[in-house]
Amino acid sequence: MTYFPEENPDQWERIVLNLRRSKRDLTDAFGFFLDHWIGKRRKAGLRQNKPTRRYHLRECLRFLEVYDLRGKGRTFAQIGETLWPDSDVDVEYKAREYFRKAKHLNTQPATSLKERE
Repeated sequence: MTYFPEENPDQWERIVLNLRRSKRDLTDAFGFFLDHWIGKRRKAGLRQNKPTRRYHLRECLRFLEVYDLRGKGRTFAQIGETLWPDSDVDVEYKAREYFRKAKHLNTQPATSLKERE
C-alpha cells in the first residue's frame, strides 16, 4: 500500500501487509498506519471530509473501461455504442462524461470519489 500525502506528495510512504499473518495482526498494523497518516494530515491542517457523492465500484470500473477504450483510439460515439447498445440516452455524451470522471479518478485519486462542485 502506498500513501501519497496531499501536503507533500513527493514524500510518499509504503507499507506491506503480510497476508500470512492473522486478520487481527493485519487490522492492528493497518490501524497503526492509518492513525499515523491521519495524524500527519491533522498536523498539516488537512481535514477528513466525507464525500458528497459516492460511486459504486462497478461504476468506477466502467469509467476506467471508457478511459481504456478512448486510449485505444475509439471515438466517444463508438464507445457509447459498444458499452450501451440499447440505451435510450445520448451514449456519446455519457461516454464523454465517464471519460471525464475516469480522467479525474486517474489524476486526483484522493478527491475522485467526491462529486465535483
